[in-house]
Amino acid sequence: MTIQSLFGSLKRCCQKATYVLAFASLCVAEFCLPNALFAAEPLPQELVAIGTIGRNVVLERTDTDEVFAQIATHGIAPREMVPSADGRFLFVITEGRSLVEVIDIAGKKVIDTIDLSSPGRTVKFFGLAVNPQGDKIFVNVICIDRARDSVHAEEPQIWAVDRTTHKVTKLLQSFLGVHLLIFSPTNARVLYAFGADIYVIDLDTRQIVKTIRFQSDQVPGVGSVSISCSPLFDQTNVLSCPTQRTDPITQREFGGLLNFDLVTAQWDQMDLGPPVMWDTAVVSPDLTRAYAVWNELYVVDLAQRRVMTVKDLPMTEGSVNISRDGKKLYVSDGSPSILIFDANTLNLVKTVALPETTANCELRVIHPR
Repeated sequence: MTIQSLFGSLKRCCQKATYVLAFASLCVAEFCLPNALFAAEPLPQELVAIGTIGRNVVLERTDTDEVFAQIATHGIAPREMVPSADGRFLFVITEGRSLVEVIDIAGKKVIDTIDLSSPGRTVKFFGLAVNPQGDKIFVNVICIDRARDSVHAEEPQIWAVDRTTHKVTKLLQSFLGVHLLIFSPTNARVLYAFGADIYVIDLDTRQIVKTIRFQSDQVPGVGSVSISCSPLFDQTNVLSCPTQRTDPITQREFGGLLNFDLVTAQWDQMDLGPPVMWDTAVVSPDLTRAYAVWNELYVVDLAQRRVMTVKDLPMTEGSVNISRDGKKLYVSDGSPSILIFDANTLNLVKTVALPETTANCELRVIHPR
């Protein structure tokens, strides 16, 4: 072999090594770049969640008032929604109260579906809560047995369901009309059940240890109070329930609010005037005001116990919630949009378009961490 041919061979080897190195570099980039470019979007500090009448849960961020995610559910009409304590998961009742779906908020997808029905027996969910550890869900259920020639509804029960295995533990018999379960913020072994009355449940003894009577009140001269409770307490731990009451002496009818403190289990019911059709209400973070909606947006001064302001809405809306800083109101349910108002001026700040209407769905505020 001549010196010239030897140098030629070495040159070709060097060029081949350069090509191999360049190809290897490109392969590394192929795997690394997508991870860098498409890393999971950081979770906002606050989100507003609402379900639509179709198969979508929409998450809207309160810092920019832009849609963060639109998540398809397996069942139709997402209704009650409960975030986990860390705000990273959302539990949703769908499919005509037949399914509980678990949404990974960071992953923007459904990761589990809980169906407790079986052939010949349908389980319907009326009320949903998640323990602080996030490993058990608690549901108020009505079981419907479908025999060959008849349909029989059993008495309501409260069950604990293991989130991983879906194993059911039957805790106690409940009451007709219970539609809302909420854990005490200070005691993870106390569960409130809201229906015609409010029931305080000790999970260790599986007993109702206290009943706060409203609709079933039989005290002479007092009369009953009809309450409508929705889970809009995220900022204050105070549940504000629109009420209607008839004075048993004068037969006058009153509309108002019943504010229930989840920490102390104390309540304050106030009549605010003639009966008004309010669907939901929420208390401001500073505990000075309450906001209620239906055909109008009402502002209530809680210290003076009076309606301060009434603002017409473009259409009937059934759900209202408030941001953590108390500056913005989020109103929806009845239109394919979320209306955002300035909480002080009641000026419309923005309208966020949704893919479908939000009939019979509630706004929940979530704080991921």
